[in-house]
Amino acid sequence: MTAEEGHDIQLWCPEIEENSLVSWYKKSDVGSERIVLNGEVQHDFADHMSFDKTSGNLTIHSAQLNDSGVYYCSVGFDEPHEIRLSVLGKY
Repeated sequence: MTAEEGHDIQLWCPEIEENSLVSWYKKSDVGSERIVLNGEVQHDFADHMSFDKTSGNLTIHSAQLNDSGVYYCSVGFDEPHEIRLSVLGKY
């Protein structure tokens, strides 16, 4: 998935059922950074990301180049869904 810097980006998590336990992670050099836990965006990401508990979607607001990376959505104990995001600079 590619998006332009400065735009909002919506990442979707497939097969969400009502009251599903959804978690979002971003792969980093030292492992994984947890973005959403128990339906709440973690402090380090709360300034530019939001989570929709109904749909399970994660929105990155005003995306920056450093938002590029590999994101994982997991529902309950199911295998995580992987999304590769590339944020392109403005030309």
